[in-house]
Amino acid sequence: VCAAMSRAHMIYDDQPIESGPTGTTKWPQPWKSDSLAKGRGAIIEGLFRDKGRHVIIDSTGQKHRFILLHIEVNRAHRRQFDAVGKEIEPNFGLQHKVNTGYLNSSYKVEPRGQSDALSYDQVMEMINTPPFDSVKAKHARCVVLWGEEKVLGDMEFETLGPVRAKTRGDCALVETISQLDSVTKKAAGNYAGGEKTGSSWTSKIMDVKGGRGEVGPVPGEQNEGVDEDEWDD
Repeated sequence: VCAAMSRAHMIYDDQPIESGPTGTTKWPQPWKSDSLAKGRGAIIEGLFRDKGRHVIIDSTGQKHRFILLHIEVNRAHRRQFDAVGKEIEPNFGLQHKVNTGYLNSSYKVEPRGQSDALSYDQVMEMINTPPFDSVKAKHARCVVLWGEEKVLGDMEFETLGPVRAKTRGDCALVETISQLDSVTKKAAGNYAGGEKTGSSWTSKIMDVKGGRGEVGPVPGEQNEGVDEDEWDD
């Protein structure tokens, strides 16, 4: 029992967010998050390392409160959408076998088109823009994602636990985030505002809508299942 309690203490970061200092950034105009969330955005998968709080004070004096999530990036891909704006599966850049003759044993290995994979530096260049660049990552290969405090404030994250997040456009604002089971790579249950979120990537991921204050299935993930093996090395 003691060993189990000790392990739980080491794994779970259950300290209240209020225990850390709150940073502040002044924004020289009225805060309009949609104007910052241009572009397709990114899917980021990695390990949760740390969290914090930050306040944006805009030119009208209004305070906009955020939870900061420090995520160590393992892999990332650019989000893709079809002609009508429905999210579709990105190209994970996997290789496949192509027959080169009449015999099934005669083949060559080729990439499946151009990959949508993003390097860590590309992710940083995409999302580390004003005012989000005012907060520096605390660990190597980490990005800092911003979610509204009223949505993410009640969420607990597992230290060094795997997570998957989508950004709102090419910035650090969180659109959705899920904690993943470390073995199955499927979304585990999260809670925010009394709502349970979490399912599998291949069904309907019920994620916390970090920038919109709502919980619901993510567009494009109801039918286009991503093979969990595609996220593995």
